[in-house]
Amino acid sequence: NSIDNIPFDLFVTGDGIMSSSPEIAIQGPTGTELQNGLSSLTFRSAKKGSTVTAVVTIRNLGSANLMNLAVIKSGPQSKAFIMTPLIKKILAPGESTSFKVIFKPGAKSAYAADIKISSNDSDENPFLIRVSGKVRSAASAKRSLVLHPGHFSIMGQPSPDPWKWLS
Repeated sequence: NSIDNIPFDLFVTGDGIMSSSPEIAIQGPTGTELQNGLSSLTFRSAKKGSTVTAVVTIRNLGSANLMNLAVIKSGPQSKAFIMTPLIKKILAPGESTSFKVIFKPGAKSAYAADIKISSNDSDENPFLIRVSGKVRSAASAKRSLVLHPGHFSIMGQPSPDPWKWLS
């Protein structure tokens, strides 16, 4: 190496090992991506004793198996939220599985809880989703009309005829 040979080219060859890792992604009932600790599921008002259901999908966007999947709920009002068991505890890259969150309120009140999805994802373990819902009397729930472009719902149930409820 002499000062006369600057700059110089250096060619390197070899075999590398590509790092692989799982990557959890969670979709809410409408297919929207949920953000860890920032997103929430809010159930529309429901009558005491009735139920409202939302489907949550877990996807593996990574290049390695997403393993040790478990879903737990916590919080003093978590009994109002029922979760179906996971069918799959391991997701290969590109695979998904779903579970249901069922809001079944008791007394007239507002409810909130946390759902934590644990896995071997290195930066989103556990994945936190906040859930909430309210219970209303039958009379006030009937007056609760929610309009969205292209569809609407009353107490979380779609209706084929939007004008039926306005007469």
